[in-house]
Amino acid sequence: VRMMIWVFDLYAMTTLVFAFSMLFDQIPFFVYAILGTLVFSWVSVSIWQMYFEKKAKVFLPWVIILGIVMLEMIWVTHFFPWGYLVLGFLVTWLWYIMHLLVRFHLTKQGIKWKKQKWFLINNIVLYIIFLIFIVRWI
Repeated sequence: VRMMIWVFDLYAMTTLVFAFSMLFDQIPFFVYAILGTLVFSWVSVSIWQMYFEKKAKVFLPWVIILGIVMLEMIWVTHFFPWGYLVLGFLVTWLWYIMHLLVRFHLTKQGIKWKKQKWFLINNIVLYIIFLIFIVRWI
């Protein structure tokens, strides 16, 4: 439950970053993108620490990788002509999938790709359905 609360909070913070970038456009977007990346990285470490009894330094390589990917995702999605609520939702959804894969990778068993294959296929289909049937009307 605590992890899902973090995910919903992250959606709210991401939406806020996109909203501020639209409302205060005199500030360059890379400032907002870096702010969003720092938020994603901080929340990732906070959630991983709930699952693993390791120090934050252990997660550093994964935080850097996840941060670079999220910086790119935030930067690319801000060019789409959608509202800040949709942009925040789409970016948070992609972060959640990546975050879960990293969390599963950090376990002793690693990622069980046979189980994750259907999870990833379902998410891709739902993402496309969301883009086609919901986002186009917003």
